[in-house]
Amino acid sequence: IIPFMATFGMQDIRLWGAEGGMAQSDQRIMALSEPARSAWIERAILLAETPFGLWGSEHVVYEGRKQAR
Repeated sequence: IIPFMATFGMQDIRLWGAEGGMAQSDQRIMALSEPARSAWIERAILLAETPFGLWGSEHVVYEGRKQAR
């Protein structure tokens, strides 16, 4: 994805996986009380930007900025 987006002159900001491995448990995670809920959400966010998180995701999200010419 990153090399492809570079052909359009994009500056990479972030690449992450959406709806990853924890998505199947989102109702259970949201039912947890604090601080457990926040800890699981933080883990999901951190995991989303790893190669494993990208590989296990339903969607990959690329965030970039068009560079000035």
